[in-house]
Amino acid sequence: MKSHLINNIFKENLKYLPKWQGALANHVSMAAVAMFKMKEWVHIEDSEIERQAKKYALNLTPNRINSSSIDLQQIEWAMQKKLLGYDEYYESWKNFFLKEFADKDTKEVMSLWLSRLGTGISAAAGHSVIRLAYALMAEPHLERAVFIEEIATCFGDYASRYFPLSEEIITNDSSKKIRLDQYILEHNGLPEEKLSILSSCNLIEDKYYLCRNFPEFHEALSKLNTEIDFESVLKNLASIAATNPSFALLHCITLAHALLCLYDYLPAFNKKSLSHGYRDYVVAAILTNNLNIQPFELEGVTLEQVYQNVEGLQNDHSQKIAFTLTELYARYSNPIYLEAALSYIK
Repeated sequence: MKSHLINNIFKENLKYLPKWQGALANHVSMAAVAMFKMKEWVHIEDSEIERQAKKYALNLTPNRINSSSIDLQQIEWAMQKKLLGYDEYYESWKNFFLKEFADKDTKEVMSLWLSRLGTGISAAAGHSVIRLAYALMAEPHLERAVFIEEIATCFGDYASRYFPLSEEIITNDSSKKIRLDQYILEHNGLPEEKLSILSSCNLIEDKYYLCRNFPEFHEALSKLNTEIDFESVLKNLASIAATNPSFALLHCITLAHALLCLYDYLPAFNKKSLSHGYRDYVVAAILTNNLNIQPFELEGVTLEQVYQNVEGLQNDHSQKIAFTLTELYARYSNPIYLEAALSYIK
């Protein structure tokens, strides 16, 4: 039996729902993995990672007993998909995936359901996919039963919070359509009167949900190619974040990193619906936030400077974005990720 720090944190965290206060995502396992992974370069004691996990857990909502549970294994996909996006079926979906992962090949189940649920990655469901990617990173340190329950929790959360921002997957039938990375730099936000409507939203997913009712959102989608060059997309997001480290950009970056981790883990599956969902997510983020793009020159930030600021981080989002951007620097060797990392955590 594994007694690894990460295994213990994951196991304890499975006693709680994947969201708390109704909508906020449970970040315990993700923050723990981010800090543990950075231990190779930063002085972080295991006891500090454990202390932060326990402190965070004080806010969480314990698992609930849901009397409306449905055995989804007895229902065909045509009917199952009518139950997507309903919080009351979270336990039903989690139990379904527990059985699926126990009885079938893990990667085959994941590939099938990421293809089915990809378009609904937008808004709150994005956190489910990020948490899933962190579970895959943590797999070597997890007992098999803990790993299976963790990924079943991620998929159960994903299915119960699923909603697409646009319904139809637009095919690449026009050479005139621009790429997502180009759109990021050439974008125009929503008019001020519409941004003021969205200012009353407490959660970014609520903004994105409302955004899909605006014609500007669908006009933007109609111009976009659905093929995504993640290296270019991430470079442009990071270049904006270096001078404007917004919460919206943070989630665009961490979600893209999560997708890259999934693609590494599952190299042979249909990524079309996930690309569709991510495209919608980024467009909604761009439109609903006043992302003032400023001229930017590299300041020569080093990896050591970033790591000096990592030690002592207490905020889960800061921990995740520091880890994400240093991982992207390792993948692409582009110093823009170090500049963006420092802008978020200094």
